[in-house]
Amino acid sequence: MSNGSDPAGDTYADILRAGIEQLIRVWRDEAQTQVRNGERKAAEWSNQILRCSNTEEHGLAFAASQAARLLYTKRRVPQVSLYVPTTLVDATGSMRPNFGYTESLLGLHLGKCVLITGGSAGIGGELGRLLAIAGARVMLTARRKDQLEGMRERIVRELEEIGYNRPHDRVQILADIDVAYAQSGVPAAVISTPFAPIPKALFGVEGADHLDAREFSALIETNLTHHYRVARKVSLFPGTRVILVSPDVPAGGTHAQFAMANFVKTTLHAFTATLGVENERLPMAVPVNQINLTRRMRSEEPRDAAEQAEEYERFGSAVLLAAAPIVEAQESRYRTRIYRGLAITV
Repeated sequence: MSNGSDPAGDTYADILRAGIEQLIRVWRDEAQTQVRNGERKAAEWSNQILRCSNTEEHGLAFAASQAARLLYTKRRVPQVSLYVPTTLVDATGSMRPNFGYTESLLGLHLGKCVLITGGSAGIGGELGRLLAIAGARVMLTARRKDQLEGMRERIVRELEEIGYNRPHDRVQILADIDVAYAQSGVPAAVISTPFAPIPKALFGVEGADHLDAREFSALIETNLTHHYRVARKVSLFPGTRVILVSPDVPAGGTHAQFAMANFVKTTLHAFTATLGVENERLPMAVPVNQINLTRRMRSEEPRDAAEQAEEYERFGSAVLLAAAPIVEAQESRYRTRIYRGLAITV
């Protein structure tokens, strides 16, 4: 990747470009010769991206997104030197250059396997999509098989458009955690999401917003108890990590939904903190974190669909960060402080 344009006509940049271009040609030829001689299994592939041809504000971000595509997809561009277009909008044919949040995820979790409970829609489905784009092999479990199949088709279609190899093999639908473990081994991370949205009613309030005992029991089952069931199994998987997700309040949600979501978030955090400490005492030492979408004040919640979409992007980033590979205990004295049952609110 070259520097940007300079005010002196990019003469020095052109000298560097020519030298690096010849270096890459020699590198490619040597690698291919070694493959033919049986000295190595595969040849590396390289290009150089030249930014000096573009002086626009978004030139660097565009170059970075294209570098990510080259690194983590099956594309092999024969031209050695790739110039960033002089005008991005004219080159891409749209009002906005084709790069951004999605491209920044490419390859972030390449080679990892992630299991998501409640992955047929909503939060779980969106996380499955983001992790698949980030390069992970995604295993989705949920109660509704038809919705799971639809979500898998949408994710696979997007992976095909990006250019990932064998996208159908990257997203699997499995019956439960035990089946996933038996078929694919220990996942790098297990993300447990709510099984049902927060109801619009409030427990203990008579009238239209009343939540009876049966409905409250269902709320506890789908938003709290199932996290316990997941964590009890996964805490015995060596080399994995647990991420528990609290429920979301939709844009324009009621006061009752916000109150119930905070009740679940706080209760779940007590479990997460306890689990984080207890897991350190087990031989597997499985790290655990909690990601929250609900804030302390209702005025801070998303007001419309656009703000909610932005919140989901931040949420995806938080989960991807928490699911990233953890350093060994002997490599960082801060390991237990960072991954000891902490909750992150996006």
